Formats: sequence, C-alpha cells, structure tokens
Amino acid sequence: MNLLRSDAGFELLQSIMEGSGTRWWKEFERGVHIAELEAKQSFLLRELEALKGRMK
Repeated sequence: MNLLRSDAGFELLQSIMEGSGTRWWKEFERGVHIAELEAKQSFLLRELEALKGRMK
C-alpha cells in the first residue's frame, strides 16, 4: 500500500493492471491520457505565444 501511495505508485499500478480488460481501468487510463495531452497542449500553446510575442 505504501508503494501505491509513493511517487512510483502510478507506474506500479500500471504494471499491476497491464492487460486488464476491466472497464474502470480503461476509463481511468483514458482520463489520464487526456489529462496528459491537455497539459502538453497548454505548454505548447504558451511556448507558441511566447515565440510569437518575440517576433513583434
């Protein structure tokens, strides 16, 4: 339980659940992937705006 609560917890959970066909895990993974993509998108938009601002 302490490992799951640690910084390595998500990676451990992914290893445990690998190949699981349960609906809740698929939905959870999908939600995590969406959140990661949105964070990347936000970062890239900020970078793009900063670059555009330097061109003016």
